[in-house]
Amino acid sequence: MASGNNDQNNLSEWTDLKFIWLDTFVRVARLKFTELIDPEKWTFFDKEDACIAYIQSAECKTKPVFLVSSGRLGQYVVPKVHDLPQFYAAYIHCADIERNTVWSQTYNKVKGVYYDDEKEIFPKLAKDVSELYVNMGDKYLAANKRPLAISCYCTALEKRDFVKDDPSFQPFVDRLTYKMK
Repeated sequence: MASGNNDQNNLSEWTDLKFIWLDTFVRVARLKFTELIDPEKWTFFDKEDACIAYIQSAECKTKPVFLVSSGRLGQYVVPKVHDLPQFYAAYIHCADIERNTVWSQTYNKVKGVYYDDEKEIFPKLAKDVSELYVNMGDKYLAANKRPLAISCYCTALEKRDFVKDDPSFQPFVDRLTYKMK
């Protein structure tokens, strides 16, 4: 696996999250995705180099970046941004799962290769975003910033609520409820 684990020490310093949709055919994130993530937090690209430049830009340096990409474009972009500290996760959607799984296995920030955006990527993205908020909350809690921690935990619950039919939902709620006591 390539190096470039997310810098967990800086989680509580991140100011916001950034979401990128990279695909030559899909210009608008599906409604379900914009329900999970404010539409204004999505940036859309259909060109690899413009997407790479954006992820490397000052606008993204203090924000964990989540990328949803087609396999063809992701195969070009992920290797170029994978080791950046702000590059948090990638989700690849494609018709050729086998081919895209082969190249993506080299990169630990690629969370999966999926055929169906809404049924497969959406729940994984919702869980990953909520876990990021839990990690941020834990950092705030360790720094004796309880109100900020509680805010992060509440946001985590809100994001995870989109996949409450998942068997891990109730244990997740129980864990956060305990942390907020």
